[in-house]
Amino acid sequence: MSNAALPKFELLNFGELDAALEALEMPDLLLQGYYDYNQAVQHVLDGRTWLILGPKGSGKSAVLEHLRLRWAGHWNRFYTGWNLAGFPVNDMTNIPMGQSPGGSRNQAAWEFVLLLRLVESLAADEGIKVDAKFYAIVKNLRARGLLASDWSASVAVWSSSTFKLDLKIFATETRVDTSTITPLEANTYLKRMIGWCSTDSKHVVALDGLDSFFFEQKDEWTSLAGLMQAGLSLNRFLKELGLPASIVIAARSDVFDVLPGPEINRLKSHAVYLDWHANGIGSKNHLWKLLTHKAQVGAPAVTSIVGQYLSKSVAVGPHMELPEYLLDHTRLLPRDAVALMRHL
Repeated sequence: MSNAALPKFELLNFGELDAALEALEMPDLLLQGYYDYNQAVQHVLDGRTWLILGPKGSGKSAVLEHLRLRWAGHWNRFYTGWNLAGFPVNDMTNIPMGQSPGGSRNQAAWEFVLLLRLVESLAADEGIKVDAKFYAIVKNLRARGLLASDWSASVAVWSSSTFKLDLKIFATETRVDTSTITPLEANTYLKRMIGWCSTDSKHVVALDGLDSFFFEQKDEWTSLAGLMQAGLSLNRFLKELGLPASIVIAARSDVFDVLPGPEINRLKSHAVYLDWHANGIGSKNHLWKLLTHKAQVGAPAVTSIVGQYLSKSVAVGPHMELPEYLLDHTRLLPRDAVALMRHL
């Protein structure tokens, strides 16, 4: 096709700067038009990756939104998205787990909440094979407000110094005393419940929204470190069970790199990095493939943004190619690249 038959550049749709807004208003751009950089989505689906790292604007939320849209409407796919923007992450360090303050308690607190979210997801799976006692306990958890719709409010309550659970919640027989247990002890019961489950369906609990935190308080840093350790521990637990479920966390790479704790580096083998600096700022940068994929949704004739629209030579300062000149005005991030294309 000649360039004369191509749609005008200003008519091309490169989507929104925010992945959640794009998913709402232009879902096709995050489905057919999604470019799986570094195979982030594929690695999550394969179970090789559960940690998505990158700077703000690098496309972490787009990975999760693509997965959510891709699974929507499938009876055997369960995606639980949890946006932590505005969530009281520092309150997690105050939940009385029955341990002394520190890294282990922070990890256990996040495990408590994440195990509840996993149980919630599994309970919605009609293809699950599990004893009726599982559903009896789920009913008890709901009745006591432990499978809540407002998790922020629940954590605010749980972080009080008096929070304990009635052992009867986990009883499957009537001959149980009325003693209470700590959330740490409840983790054992929740893991046991999950261990009863067998399913061919896939489950993902995805955590996003951490980019909104400034991490100015010590509790926020220690809480996030606890979340990462909880992700490692629970994903290992699920893999050992052979259960097709995982916790997926999107986080800023610059924050992750300075988290406290001696074992944080161990998590890097479970991460995919959305670093778009590969191949420099010229025409071979993968951002051009991302932009082409998006434009193709509304204009199938577009096969290369660079080759069909930006192939003219230029002489602007040190730049001899238009793609290089344009990307030099970005931070090599999808958000910047989309903003630039919309401005041209």
